Amino acid sequence: MRLNVVHETHYSYSNPVVVSQQLLHLTPRELPWQQCHAHDLDVAPKPGEFSERTDFFGNRAARLLIAEPHEELRVRATTKIETDWEIDYDTKKGQINSSNLF
Repeated sequence: MRLNVVHETHYSYSNPVVVSQQLLHLTPRELPWQQCHAHDLDVAPKPGEFSERTDFFGNRAARLLIAEPHEELRVRATTKIETDWEIDYDTKKGQINSSNLF
């Protein structure tokens, strides 16, 4: 199954934030049953510092620093993944039948 996943987070602050550090865990892992074909992070305002790493357990993390005053922070992760799992989606109920996921 091929999936296009979009995750958006929007913070709105009552007062300007001068310095903001974020640690993002939005990148899917490569697993025997899951392949990540494309992944993009879009952050506004643009971070002055940005780095990525893999933790001890194989999870991807992105660290960013915004060192300019801002009243909003927007993070958008766009991902294309392919998984060997098939998801049973009930169109009448508008939900995933989770009984066969695990």
